[in-house]
Amino acid sequence: MKKCIYCIAIFALLAAMGCGNSTIRSAEIYLQQNDPANARRVINENLPLLSGSTKAEAYYMLVKMTDNEIVALNTQAKKAQSAKEKDQKLIAELLEKRIDKFTQLNSEINFCIQSSNTYAGVLDTLREAHWIEYFNSGVSPFKAKKWNDAINAFKLAWSVDSIKSSHKDPARLIGEVLLQQNANSEEALSWFHRAIAAEDKDKMDFLSRAGIANYFYSNEKWTDALNGYNTVLAIPAPANPRSEADSARLESYINIRNQSIANKAICLDRLDRKKEAAECYEQALKVDSQNSVLWFNLGQRYFSANEYEKAESALMNVLKIETADTDLIVDTKYVLALTKFQKKDFVEAEKLLQAYLVVKSDNKSAWVTLTGAIANQFLVLDEKKDAAKRAELQKRLTAVQEEMKKRGFGE
Repeated sequence: MKKCIYCIAIFALLAAMGCGNSTIRSAEIYLQQNDPANARRVINENLPLLSGSTKAEAYYMLVKMTDNEIVALNTQAKKAQSAKEKDQKLIAELLEKRIDKFTQLNSEINFCIQSSNTYAGVLDTLREAHWIEYFNSGVSPFKAKKWNDAINAFKLAWSVDSIKSSHKDPARLIGEVLLQQNANSEEALSWFHRAIAAEDKDKMDFLSRAGIANYFYSNEKWTDALNGYNTVLAIPAPANPRSEADSARLESYINIRNQSIANKAICLDRLDRKKEAAECYEQALKVDSQNSVLWFNLGQRYFSANEYEKAESALMNVLKIETADTDLIVDTKYVLALTKFQKKDFVEAEKLLQAYLVVKSDNKSAWVTLTGAIANQFLVLDEKKDAAKRAELQKRLTAVQEEMKKRGFGE
């Protein structure tokens, strides 16, 4: 009886081997006849009967067929993309088809490697080539701010490989693009989290974490943003660079860290944590002393804390840095005028307010402060010795008061 069972097992093994060889040969014949549909059918029908290297070979054939289909779809997509009148619906359909095909390709690759390691190196090279192609095709439109083209390319790269930590950049870049397009995009948040999930735990993804903090910052969720920037700032600096890539990573880390400190300062400011905000602004300005926005914010913070000398110093730095007449310059002159007024430098306060009101004449508070700056100048003049100066001051004060009446601001 045992001998009979043994013989049956042998015959089953030989039959399976014969089936495997015939399956491969049949598929090859169909492929030679340019009939991949039947080649795929034959393989899929017999896969349950195959094992080991033969099964791996069958899956490898499926991989090559799927890869050919992807190449054909790529050709169609390039043609659609280069057309004078782009068919956006077709472009979207081709994108989804390729993403679906890469899901299929990855499944076939994984089953092939599970069956045998024979093709592991070749398959890894194949997948890597696709990833590089799509990632690189997204970089140029990303730099050119052609956001939709960039997203499509990065989505394809992500569909090729979302497992390797070195391949997490497409997810982060998609998040950044979506944030650029719409500050309220929760989808951006989702992509940042995907990038973090794929990170190398020895190299924490500070870029995606900064993206999450920036999302909350853009949406004025100051507490969440503050927590996000604190998370970024808690990440240790990369080790001393040993390669060009390490140097680029360190430079990127330094830039992100500096920006996070600056944004953290603004978060603290918005949360009215005055002392911490001022300290954070000062810390940020040590590494970015030409950031006029930070100087302006620091000046405002000092002004609100009645530290007028420090406020004036900070605001003067804005005027030194900015050379063109911008909204920031206009606003700086207004806060500086208020600072001068508090320091009882009414002459300079008047000059600054007069210049400010030429641009922003609808600010009632500025008009009121201007009348005060002129009126207070009377206090230092002698009624007899400075009669001419007093007359000129009165003329200016009257002109301001009349202008305020015209604007409905009252006296």
